Amino acid sequence: MADMWSDARQCDNRVEQGRDGNPPLERFVRALIDGDRAACRNIVARELASGRSARELLEDLAWPACTLLDGLLRRDAIGGVAAHTATLLLGQMVERIGARLERVRRQGPARSAVAAPRRVLVFSGPAPLEELAANLFVLIAESEGFVPHFLGGGVESDELFAEIGRQRPAAVVGYAVAAADGPRIRRLLRGIAEQDPVRGLRVGGGGGLFNRVPGLAEELGLHFGGESPFDLLDALSADLADADTAHAKGRGRAA
Repeated sequence: MADMWSDARQCDNRVEQGRDGNPPLERFVRALIDGDRAACRNIVARELASGRSARELLEDLAWPACTLLDGLLRRDAIGGVAAHTATLLLGQMVERIGARLERVRRQGPARSAVAAPRRVLVFSGPAPLEELAANLFVLIAESEGFVPHFLGGGVESDELFAEIGRQRPAAVVGYAVAAADGPRIRRLLRGIAEQDPVRGLRVGGGGGLFNRVPGLAEELGLHFGGESPFDLLDALSADLADADTAHAKGRGRAA
């Protein structure tokens, strides 16, 4: 267990230590594994009361806790029951913090006086922590003015293409961490790139899978990507802005 807290402190370089000398992340993860809901709520409330924003707590507390739990699972450092308990409780805390996010209004390309916000379809691998990470991305994307729709983990190609056709999103994002998800995620994203179901659709990938498999993003023709939900959102925003600029230049030349 000592190695676990060594990893926690490495993840915790942006979170100030508490009054008792223990980093909030360490206490938070202990409480998650113990299933101590009251302790988790108190840690979150204390951090918010100290002046930290909901966005900062998601990025500096909830997300490091998610990555730490994933590492513990990979090393079999915690049992299945503890992992399940911690993941469920972390998901509840993420939703609790997410409800306090400040929201901005983001509009699509200026083609009319009132442009619709950008719609983004999101799917993930089937593992609970993958779904949690994807849902974290959905929360912060919504706070930034996007209209995300999380299809969950384990979505099949026919369901995904049906939703793309129905909602006609600006972007589709697949989030995957586990190597076992590689073939399925590769099949889904390649199918989107090859069939091009919506003109101008941008396709991105998030999670460690795309970093651990060199050349995977290029092979699938992804337009953007990022390992963390926060990096992924930044990449999505930048990619759509670049695509809008290129489209506007193309229209200008055509005129």
